Amino acid sequence: LWIGYWMKKNKFNNIIGLTLVEILIGIVVSMLMMGAMYTSYSIVNNTYSQVTSRATISRAGRDVVGMMMRDIRMAGYKFYGDNLFYVPGDTEGTLEKSHAPVIITKEGDSSPIHKDTIASGTKESDDKCCDQIDIVYGDYDFDAAPENQFLRYKITYYAQGYGDPDKDGAITYYGIYKSKKKWNKTDNDWEVCDKECFEGTLVRDYIVDMEFIATDHKGKVIDPPPSPTNSNSDRLFSIRAVDVRLTFRSKQDFFKSKAEEDEPRLMQGLGNRSREFFDKFLRESILVSIHTRNIGGI
Repeated sequence: LWIGYWMKKNKFNNIIGLTLVEILIGIVVSMLMMGAMYTSYSIVNNTYSQVTSRATISRAGRDVVGMMMRDIRMAGYKFYGDNLFYVPGDTEGTLEKSHAPVIITKEGDSSPIHKDTIASGTKESDDKCCDQIDIVYGDYDFDAAPENQFLRYKITYYAQGYGDPDKDGAITYYGIYKSKKKWNKTDNDWEVCDKECFEGTLVRDYIVDMEFIATDHKGKVIDPPPSPTNSNSDRLFSIRAVDVRLTFRSKQDFFKSKAEEDEPRLMQGLGNRSREFFDKFLRESILVSIHTRNIGGI
């Protein structure tokens, strides 16, 4: 009796529970809130991934461009000193005896390094990656014998297929490689020296195009680029600047869907060199003009 009186006094018999309808309404409201939170998270996460991809491409481009800038500015460097003889190559009579400071091999040209491949995701049947540049400069070794005191080095930037090919066996992206060789006077050829030289060192991957454009003192494009074997061989020492374009690709899918057949994603080059893509990857280009400080003119 006392317990019943106490429960009645404290109104325990008036406690009302939740109905099934109220529980269902609560579940629905919770699901809507969780769906809104997940949608917001997905948007923020996708935006963060895109910003990260762009930042990674930009950072990779700056690192490679900085390296190329130092090397291209060394092109044509010659050591001058008392009683030292050097073949400069800046006149008609000495051109054949000297090494060209900058040689640009355009994509598709014959080269022992270039490979004929088919780029994936394009409408074109020919590969557009990549140009190659050879940079030659001099140095001096005071400790060497007199006949070996003058040194020449050649730095080469080129691209090769990197990573696994796609299901059709085509290369989807490339790596930038760098080599440094030394001129061997005895064998009259370039060689990989022991300490300061290297061959085929990977600099950066996920590149899809690398372009070099040589310009003269008037800012005009030298086309074709000067080479000892083409019609512009007399302009080997007329290069005043090299315009560089590096185009990188994101590692993961960037866009939500592939491009339509009639609206491809374009990658524009410095001249008429452009490509069309239909996949989901982001491609961005780094452009810089590098002045050659040590090359004279004839």
